[in-house]
Amino acid sequence: MSRKKRRKASSPENWPLWRVGGLAVLVFGGMSLGLAFVPDYSPAATAAAVVMGPGTVIAAIWGARTKSWWSQIAYMALWMLFFLGFGIRMWAAVIPASWLWAPLVVGGYLLAWALPAVQPRLSAILLREQLAPQTRFGQGCMRWSLALLLGAGASGYWVYEVSRRAGHFDLAWLAGGGLSIAVAIGWSQAVSHQLWPRRPWAKKVVAETMVEG
Repeated sequence: MSRKKRRKASSPENWPLWRVGGLAVLVFGGMSLGLAFVPDYSPAATAAAVVMGPGTVIAAIWGARTKSWWSQIAYMALWMLFFLGFGIRMWAAVIPASWLWAPLVVGGYLLAWALPAVQPRLSAILLREQLAPQTRFGQGCMRWSLALLLGAGASGYWVYEVSRRAGHFDLAWLAGGGLSIAVAIGWSQAVSHQLWPRRPWAKKVVAETMVEG
């Protein structure tokens, strides 16, 4: 087998369904356990994990089999929903009145998915500022993110030590929750912006316009 064929066979896009399903079960099974038991056991979070875990596995297998637009949307939306759930669970452990702020967080997540449809220009600007920032604010956020990424181990240990010495993990839950929510909303907007132009009905409208023309 040539090197080119070997690379193609090892690409995740060409994996057999059993490998995709097995990896998905391991990854999202672990995430389901984390959602149910972190920071503490929650029956409501467990019920959500029971639905989201198998749903994400099915979406992953569906996407590997069909590579359809809908399967990609379902897979990424459920995956990011896990991060959103982690963030809300961590914040709810230290921030009171979750009934007041949690709907705003969920609304931000839904808006991130809808933004390319309702405000495509703003969505394009936000995606550009995430990947290749051109404004001072975007460049500052990028430098801060890179510094945080490079120092993730040291900063994580520092947060852990501060929380441990203080006798509680409030600081850790606040930081971890904020990071999880930022990942959920930021990635959702980026993925949605890149998938929205490939929606099936857009091709149909273009084809009908060309026929009428």
